[in-house]
This record gives sequence, structure tokens and C-alpha cells, in this order.
Amino acid sequence: MNLAWHIFRKDWRILWPLAAATMLLQVLVMMAIRHATPFPLTDGTSAIAALLTFALVISMTLLIVLTVQQEAIPSINQDWLTRPVARGDLLLGKLFALVLLVHGPIVAVSVLQGLAEGFPLLPVLHATLNSNFEIALCYSVPAMAVAAMTRSVVQAIIFGLAVVAIDVLFGSLFSPSTGDTGLKWIWRTVSHVEILFATIVAVCWQYFSRSRDATLQSRAVFMVGVALFALIPALPWGPAFSFQRSLAANPQASRSIAVAVEQGAFFQDRQILSGKNLGPPDKNETRIAVPLRFSSVPAGVLLHADRTDVRLVRSDGTVAYRGVGHVFDLPAGDDGTVRQAIDVPSAVFARVADQPLRLELEYFATLLRGQLVSSVPLNVPRRVPEFGWCAMRNNGDERLEVGCRQIGALPFCVSMAAGRGPEKFVCELNYEPVPLRFSVDPIDHVEVLLPLGAGLDAAIAIRVYEPEDHFSRKVVVPQLRLREWTLTGST
Repeated sequence: MNLAWHIFRKDWRILWPLAAATMLLQVLVMMAIRHATPFPLTDGTSAIAALLTFALVISMTLLIVLTVQQEAIPSINQDWLTRPVARGDLLLGKLFALVLLVHGPIVAVSVLQGLAEGFPLLPVLHATLNSNFEIALCYSVPAMAVAAMTRSVVQAIIFGLAVVAIDVLFGSLFSPSTGDTGLKWIWRTVSHVEILFATIVAVCWQYFSRSRDATLQSRAVFMVGVALFALIPALPWGPAFSFQRSLAANPQASRSIAVAVEQGAFFQDRQILSGKNLGPPDKNETRIAVPLRFSSVPAGVLLHADRTDVRLVRSDGTVAYRGVGHVFDLPAGDDGTVRQAIDVPSAVFARVADQPLRLELEYFATLLRGQLVSSVPLNVPRRVPEFGWCAMRNNGDERLEVGCRQIGALPFCVSMAAGRGPEKFVCELNYEPVPLRFSVDPIDHVEVLLPLGAGLDAAIAIRVYEPEDHFSRKVVVPQLRLREWTLTGST
């Protein structure tokens, strides 16, 4: 321990100007992003914050690389090899530098920012340590591994670029099965555990192996770990959904829900299409719509279709098309009807538009139950228990802007309504258990724009939606012709 501390102090004496510059940049970033009310940064301040953050990332990366390479493991010209210095002491000294010179200032600045915004010390410290774990997992520990497996900054840059290229290549070849759904946390967590394990193995092999090819072997282990990190999110949807369903808070909530096709309703108005911000179909796709009715949906819940698997089967049993439909929501109190949008490649549509087909739909959906958190009086900034600090202002275009900031993670799905106005949702679906919800920013925020109008003399009703149950249903249309189900103007 004494020798490791000596190595850290030696590195500090050499690199203190860079360490001090990194600390200063962290303070400047905090000053740029801190604001007295919980609203987004202006364009000018946002640009300054982005520039300072970019400079901070470069400074931190250089600090990590130069610290580790003061005693470069791949080199044979280092005096520490002849003193000798135990590899364990050397690694511990570098870990001291990583914690004290990189993460120490981040913790200090984040705690000061949280306290300056009026949050209690213990929640601030807890959220800050969680966010630092995410930073270490995704950035500083991999950067340390890259530095340990190279002998110069130039080598570190080249090797780092190769790592990024592998990640991008595999990520582009294999798209995530969970995509932007609320289940994305499952394979992401598995991939994070995998890359952490691969990084630890590569670093330990580099420091403790006496093999002549230890550096090549460590690099191979790390590269394989990076490739797996990019491939794991592409694992199948089914196991992820089954695991998510096992975590349901109320597994019986969806038992009575049924889904059926209402063919007669389709022709009442071919222009009406339910969905989530649907734009026009791609120029190489043709959009069809399937009229559905979800019955026996429990009262007071929002039904969200996470994924719809689509199959079009010819009369001889061959599959003409396999894909996914657009996601959609059924708000609480809705009549349960929706028109499922499906974009079929135009080339496929041209071949089978007039053929008799069987349509098979499999729905994977989630019930989210809303709970009223608070009613915030208009124009009165206040702290909402378990939701943070909320304030509002008129942004000058006939809309009311409501902003809330909280230490730690806010609920992933929030709705706000002003007076008797409509409920406005802000949902970035993430069914991750609450203890695992943290990011690189210890202070979370949400902003909502509400229309100004009648009934705004009351208060802002804030509701939080959390998953109650996950379920799947299958729907089969024995026979249809695609041309008859096409939306007007979509061909």
C-alpha cells in the first residue's frame, strides 16, 4: 500500500498541471449547466456547455492515458522493471490516480451542484456515486485498459479507434432486438456486465501475466469483449420479454384482455390511424392498417404496445413477408379501438397485393398504471415530494413550459395536465427496476409544453406511470387482400 501511494504521488507531481486543468474544466461545465430554475439551457449556453464538455473529455482521456503510461507495461525500457516494483502495487497506484484525479473531482463538483440546487446531502451523494459507476463502466475503466495495453499516446489513439470501429461495425450489422422499447435495459445490463468482466480480465492479464505475448493476448481479450458488447443487444426479443414479464408487479392484471380484428370498422374512415407520431411511410414502403379492438382493459391504465410481430403467409404456407408494426398507445378511458399501422416494402406489396393472404399478428404489450403525484399551483415554484423541484413559465408562444429537476432518476413516464386541459405525456420507456436507474448525470430533468387556454387558473396535475403487467396476444386474419387494407394515398 505504501509503494502504491508513492507511485500515485509521483504521478501527481508529474501530471498535476493536466489534473488541475481537468478539475477546472469540470467546475466550468458545472457553472455552464447550472441554472436557477429547472428549464433547458439557452442555445448560447448549451453551445458553451457542449464545447467545455468536449474539452473535458479530451483532458480526462489524456490524464488517464498519461498516468497509466508513466510505467508502460508493454515497454522493455522502463526503470520500474529493474527496481523491481510489484505489478500489484503498480496497478493499485494507477487505480489511486483514476479514483482521486478523475472521479474525485467529478464527485466533488456533482455534490456541490446538488447542494447548490437545494437537494439533501445523502440523496445527492447516492446519486453521484451511482453516476460515477456508470462513467467508470462506460469510459474511464475502458480508457485505462486501452492505455495499459499501449506504450504511447499515439498507440493508444490508434488502438482506441480500432475498438470504436469494431463496436460501430458490429452494432451496425446487428440491430438491437429490444430497440427503443422499455425492455432495452435487459440486454444493455448484460452487455455492461460482459464488458466490465472483459476489461478486468484484460487489465489483470496485462499486469500480472509473465507471458511474452501478454500484450497481444490482452488486446485479443479486450477486442472480443468489445465485439460481444456490441452483439449482446441483438439477442432475441423473446427471452428478454419473458424475463421482463417475470418482474411484473401485478401478473394478473392483463388476464382478461382480448384482442380482435374489426373489419367492418376499417371502412368507416380509412384516413384515421392511431399510433405514436406516425409520419408518412417511406417512399419504398406501402402502409396498410389493421382495425383492432382491445377489450376488458382494466380501468385507469395505459396500454402500450411494445412490439408487434407481423407475418403475411400465402395459401401454400410460404411466408411472403415478416416484419414489425408501428407501436401505439391506448390511453386510460379510451374505447379500446386502434388501427395498427404496418409498412410493407413496396416490392413485396406489388407481388402479393391481390393474392389471398393470412395475416398473423403477435402483440407484446405493457399495462402502465398512472398515479397522481401532486397538483402544482400555477406560477409557484415548489418542491414536489419524490419528484424534485418544479417551476413553470410562459414561453411566449401560447404555451406553458413546466420544468422539473430531481436528484437521481425521475420516473420514465410522466404526464402533466393544466387545469381542464389535455394530458401531455413525456415517456422514454424504460422498465428497468428503480434501483438500477441511473445515468452519467446525477440530476435528472423533464420539461413539458402545455397549451395555454381555459382552465389554467387551477394547477398542474403531475402523474407518474409505472409498469403493472406485461402480456402477449396473437391475432389471425384467415384471409385478406392487401390492396383492400391499404390507406388512401399510401401507395
